Formats: sequence, structure tokens, C-alpha cells
Amino acid sequence: MVRNPTVLFVDPEKMARTMFDFRAAVLGIPHFIVTSAEAAVPILEEQKIDVVVTDLIMPQHDGVDLIRCIRETDYTKNIPIIVFTVGGNPQKVAEAISAGATEVLKKQITPMDKLVERIYAVASAARAREEMVSRF
Repeated sequence: MVRNPTVLFVDPEKMARTMFDFRAAVLGIPHFIVTSAEAAVPILEEQKIDVVVTDLIMPQHDGVDLIRCIRETDYTKNIPIIVFTVGGNPQKVAEAISAGATEVLKKQITPMDKLVERIYAVASAARAREEMVSRF
């Protein structure tokens, strides 16, 4: 049986954090929730994270900064990253994709169940890549 992916959810918006926390708890998804890129870094250093979900708009360091940090670090560079944002700034979304976001979902049109579905999908694809690489 495939285990549920461990998710790091990074969002300064309380409603988004609360909704994700509830849905993840109901589904038995192990997860960590933080409000900033700065708070995400120690979790990435100390925990085995399978998927990062991040907003783009955050105080101090934004989601693009977090994506770059994840992609530049050897032990995190292959973690799938889902940007979950209001997406009001197309330039910022383009920067996120360029920095290495796996995919971008808009909060206003993506129900929490769809986000969870995408978390499972990107985690599964990442596991398949790891298994293929480990065979060689």
C-alpha cells in the first residue's frame, strides 16, 4: 500500500491554512503548516517532505524565493511544488514556473479536494521517477 504523501503547506492566509488542515486531517495526510517561507526552511531541513504547497504572496520572502531555495538545495531539489495562490500577478506566476514550480493552481477556482487530488498526483509521479532512477 502506498503511504500518504507528507505535505508542507505554506500560506499566510488563515482560512487557507484552516481548510487545508481540516481536509488533510480527515484524509490522514501527514502535514506541516506554516505561515512563511522562513518558517518552511527548518521543516524542510528536519522532515521528509513529499510535496510543498505554497502561496506566492507572503511577507518578506515570497513563494518564488521559497521555490528557488528548494530547487537550489540538494536534498530538496526534487520535491514537487504546487503553487496555490490567488494568482493576481501573471508576472509572479511566470517567475514561479521559471523558478521550478511543478504546477500552479488558483485558489478561487480550485476546491480543496482538487488540491488534494493534485498533491497525490505529483507525489505519485515523483515516486515513479525516484524508482526509475534507482533502478539504474
